[in-house]
Amino acid sequence: MTSFASGRNAYGFCERCGLRYDYAEFKAETVKGVPKNNRVCPECWDGDHPQNFVGTFKIEDPQALKRPVAEINTDAINAFPTLYVRPYGMYTSVIIGSVRVTT
Repeated sequence: MTSFASGRNAYGFCERCGLRYDYAEFKAETVKGVPKNNRVCPECWDGDHPQNFVGTFKIEDPQALKRPVAEINTDAINAFPTLYVRPYGMYTSVIIGSVRVTT
């Protein structure tokens, strides 16, 4: 089995800025969770941004109702004797008082 040196006395050069750092300080660079096979210093390292993963996970957040029901204004019901509301419409009609026709 192959063994590797611990790296505690080793140093390396950042693959982005080219400055010298201890080997243990380097971090692997990734984009969308895929390693890019280069090691960069802590100052140059940018973590994966969450927007890189948009569309990776299925997210379902329904906000609209399939068959919504209009809100009934209770003040109008209490103020007028009769209130007619069309079941799936946007219009309301209110009957106030009575009409007497004599001939």
